Amino acid sequence: MTRTSKRTRFLSTAERRTRNVLKRIKCLGRCASRYYDYSDSDVEAIFGAIQREVDRAAARFGRESEPFSLTRSPR
Repeated sequence: MTRTSKRTRFLSTAERRTRNVLKRIKCLGRCASRYYDYSDSDVEAIFGAIQREVDRAAARFGRESEPFSLTRSPR
């Protein structure tokens, strides 16, 4: 398989999967409506699990996630 075709396959697959992830995150955000009852610990558990999986995925690309900070500006 040529480098170009691998690149083309990556772009197609990564874009589709990224769109799917973003769509599902937006869907999850709708759980914050007044129609649901949730606690801070529920929210922490949900987003902690998501963050751990994002960190694992980034590590597979050879990237380490940076610790979160409100005082440091993003790159």
